[in-house]
Amino acid sequence: MTRERRDNSDLLEAVSGSKPKSRGKRWGICPRCEERTGKPDRHGKLAVWPSGFVKCYKCALLAFIESYAAEDHELAAAQEAEPLVEVPEGYTPLYREVDGAVVDGAARSLKPARDHLRVRGLLPDPLYRNEVGATARGRYAQRIVFPFVREDGEWVGFVARTWLDKRDEPRKYLNSVGFAREAYLYNRRALDVVTEKPAFIVEGAPDALALWPDGVAVLGKVSEGQKDLFRAARRPIVMAGDGDAWAEGEALALELRIEGQRVGALRLAAGLDPDEIDRAELDAAALESLRTD
Repeated sequence: MTRERRDNSDLLEAVSGSKPKSRGKRWGICPRCEERTGKPDRHGKLAVWPSGFVKCYKCALLAFIESYAAEDHELAAAQEAEPLVEVPEGYTPLYREVDGAVVDGAARSLKPARDHLRVRGLLPDPLYRNEVGATARGRYAQRIVFPFVREDGEWVGFVARTWLDKRDEPRKYLNSVGFAREAYLYNRRALDVVTEKPAFIVEGAPDALALWPDGVAVLGKVSEGQKDLFRAARRPIVMAGDGDAWAEGEALALELRIEGQRVGALRLAAGLDPDEIDRAELDAAALESLRTD
């Protein structure tokens, strides 16, 4: 089963005028059912997701409307109306740019946060580019803040990871209030890059930044909305995890491969983070996981 690559204007026209329903999907009469199965769609089985991904639940059509998100004015209006998140009290970027170089930020009280990230092997440049900061005050005190930033530079949410020992703070992550993380991916823009080099789907934001610019984080169990974002990817993707995450990633990879996606799955050694693996070895293993012969 493969995706259609021809002009998809007929699919766009089929859902024009319909109102978004669950998860922003629009429904309409599939214009290709009769051609593909010999029987017309009489019950509106064609679904178009906000990402532009298309699926017909009658004829099993899979397609992608590349211009859909840009042309979908109602979706754009909804995004404009989306409530933005407030920056957490005391938030300070961990790095700043001086004369073209990325250097440590001025706040000495946040040195433990920078030390924590250095131990993880995270480099200053991607941390600076992604506005990673920290705070020593308020609800998110002693936490590193990983913002989810819209194309226009506004935050729609953040996750805050403690830099304290588990004995001092058992809650590893806190999300910003009201943040629907299941609708987003950390570094989702990596999926829009047209390349044969795979993107790595990992669990946490630090893991994604360790694999910058090719890491994408789900921040927990993969949601249906995140699956739709994977379906819209313009490059191969590889699910990378250990333990339960590996089993779930392998099952999802199989599901997406059946739909025609190039998806692989990597099993990491128990307790091993992606940043603890030699990058050349990781890239080679990722390419091997995509082989179908």
